[in-house]
Amino acid sequence: MIYGSTDPIEQVVLTKPSGKTVLLNKIDDYFLMNQDLFILYNDVNAVNGTNHLDETGNY
Repeated sequence: MIYGSTDPIEQVVLTKPSGKTVLLNKIDDYFLMNQDLFILYNDVNAVNGTNHLDETGNY
């Protein structure tokens, strides 16, 4: 089976230390490279960049 031909993730929700939840958008906020590599984009200096890790604590 080729892993890239399937998309096993229906949605990604980030729960912040305060309990607030944020629904992440594929490509804009995250990307699943393969079953072992999940990438969360967090670049405040990029064009339209965002800071998903703006609270201190465990995510």
